[in-house]
Amino acid sequence: MRLVNFSRYLLKGRREAILLALLFTMIPFFHWVSVVIVAFIVLQKGLYEGLMVLMWSSLPYVVLAGLGYWQPLIDSILLGSLCVFGLAALLRRLTSLKWTIQIAALFFVGAIFLLHTFFPHLSAWWADELLQTGQLLAKQAAFLKINRDQIKALATLFSEYATGVQAMMILLFAFINLLIARYLQLLLVSPVIFRLEWLSLKLDYFMSILFMVFAVIAFLPYPYAHFLKDALPVFVLIFSVAGISLIHGYLSVYRRAWVNLFYIMLIVFTIVFPAGWLGIILAAWLDSFLNLRKYFSYKMSK
Repeated sequence: MRLVNFSRYLLKGRREAILLALLFTMIPFFHWVSVVIVAFIVLQKGLYEGLMVLMWSSLPYVVLAGLGYWQPLIDSILLGSLCVFGLAALLRRLTSLKWTIQIAALFFVGAIFLLHTFFPHLSAWWADELLQTGQLLAKQAAFLKINRDQIKALATLFSEYATGVQAMMILLFAFINLLIARYLQLLLVSPVIFRLEWLSLKLDYFMSILFMVFAVIAFLPYPYAHFLKDALPVFVLIFSVAGISLIHGYLSVYRRAWVNLFYIMLIVFTIVFPAGWLGIILAAWLDSFLNLRKYFSYKMSK
């Protein structure tokens, strides 16, 4: 009920939405709420109203940039709020969560390709940056006894995926905030609609084919293999999201407790056994061809 009242308050007028967005921007660690508000206004009222809220909520970062502190503006607004704004605009236009995340993923893959085109030595730059960071950490944690050769090998390995990982994190942040905004929007109608939309997040088979093509060619002696390898984290993200949606839907047929346990296990997978994500990705990949959701779809509307 409180979230419904919060959503209705935001819809009272532009002033109310701007004041709340500006307030959360200035509260440490709560800028994401401001981003959610912007996305919610875009979904509910359109691009112009959302842009007004975005511009006013960005004012503190513009002031910091004027004082010489550009990094917060780049990180929070250009790579944060604007991405969420774009996803919200896309979702408003397409009215499909599935197509929104797929088009966003293709956009980020294209951006990675352009970066590698205009900066051919991008991976080498990342290797140098990671090597310096690794050496600094090794000095601070001398008890680990990590030598320079090990740090260099790890830096070289991760440099091949570094740009893709950055893109993956930006897209992940944007998608989480978009989901929250979408929930607030559909909460005004019925929470069941959001549940159905989330549990129906099945990727199309062409994304699975593209994922496999990238994954195979990336490890072959191909001139553009470094770009394909760098784009893999973006595919990993969207297939992980689709896999979570699939397993959530399957478990919700039985008991809600199983769903809660599943999300706890995701945290365990991430910390203790990251390879467990491969099963989730594989489930989403198979679902794109076999439509595994049809086995529980009749229960989803209940």
